Amino acid sequence: MILFDNDVLLKLATYDLIDEALDALKVAPSQVSVLATAKYSLLPAKNRLLRCKDEQTADRLEAFLKACVIISQDKIAPELVDGLAGIQSLDSGEAVLFAYAATHADSLVVTGDKRAISALMKSEVADKLQGRVMALESVFQVMTAQEVEPVQAKVRANLGADKSLANVFGKSYVASADSVREGLKSYINDMVNKTGGLLWKPPDG
Repeated sequence: MILFDNDVLLKLATYDLIDEALDALKVAPSQVSVLATAKYSLLPAKNRLLRCKDEQTADRLEAFLKACVIISQDKIAPELVDGLAGIQSLDSGEAVLFAYAATHADSLVVTGDKRAISALMKSEVADKLQGRVMALESVFQVMTAQEVEPVQAKVRANLGADKSLANVFGKSYVASADSVREGLKSYINDMVNKTGGLLWKPPDG
């Protein structure tokens, strides 16, 4: 089971790369779990474009969320969630995701929050999550393993969505495929150095 945090959901929807990400990760929407609060946080009833900015992104996100599995907090020990929520740089939603993953060994958390990954090192569940936390950049690394250009075109069409990815794929000019792959690798290696064995690595990595 893949667990997506809200940041990842929003950025993949903004880039129109949800399908590509699922294909790269070899999962169906029914194998993706999201927070129960994801819909209300990302698509607030009073202004569904507050986070999404445009109708196309909102529609993509809404359709995807309907196909995902909602994480049940009934399957997580409350004290575990509370303990993680007390860690600085971990918000309540991230606490639920990591607590769920810590008690479900077949799960992988995909997050766009680098501070949360670093903070997780100090948690009681760090040992249980070794190799099961995937950075957003790692998703893009997998998506561009065979071909860079299709993903690059969508990222460069929305340069404001993520500063790091904009830098990697090219802001003022189109970065070469080699440059993109090297840039992603550099970001990931930097996080690996800061987070020990928490980060997921590809089978050959």
